[in-house]
Amino acid sequence: MASTIGLMMVVRNEATRIKNFLDYTLPFVDAVCVADQQSDDGTWEILQEYQKNSKIPFDIWQDKMHGYSEPSKQACADRLNTDWILYLDPDEIAEQTFFEKMHELVENPDVDGYWLKRQNVFLVRIYGENTPIEPKVLNVVHPAKDDQLRLTRKKYSMFPPQIHCRVRVRRNPEEDGKQRTEHTEYTIIHQKTLQEQFDDDKRYEEPVREVQEQIEKGTAKNW
Repeated sequence: MASTIGLMMVVRNEATRIKNFLDYTLPFVDAVCVADQQSDDGTWEILQEYQKNSKIPFDIWQDKMHGYSEPSKQACADRLNTDWILYLDPDEIAEQTFFEKMHELVENPDVDGYWLKRQNVFLVRIYGENTPIEPKVLNVVHPAKDDQLRLTRKKYSMFPPQIHCRVRVRRNPEEDGKQRTEHTEYTIIHQKTLQEQFDDDKRYEEPVREVQEQIEKGTAKNW
């Protein structure tokens, strides 16, 4: 029996991009679970419409507004009834060649997770919002790609709640042995405006500082 793959997402106020993301991604997955952190821009209503019309299991739920995605991830993963989890954000698009190969990859019994290359692309508006001329957009591609563990076998996946902590994949959580994962050259395009990047950096400052202080005091685990 073929392994199933569930798409997992944590969102807040993604109404401008979530439709394009879902239309592109849904044909390649077997189920969806989305945690919405109290969106107030219509995102929740869009998700409800997709759920109503979906031909695959499409679970949506509302969590608290944590300000970053990690606290919602484990609960979201637990709600998926699939063999594998694919985690993506609405501002990320995985290349089609990965999607076409994805179901073949998960049939390898010796691998519990796959790393993808993330390419950051920043959108720079040449003119301001109030300029009568149609603003042009310049794509600024970051020169480096970073590795992202995004496709993981569900029963061995653990999502730490701390900010900026990636999923851990361990067959035996009590051991510190190596994860049975494999690196690929498939790419995720992560696209956002410079303003969005500045806003994210500002929003993450306090949670990152708090976690670092807790780690230094020994009251939080250093993942």
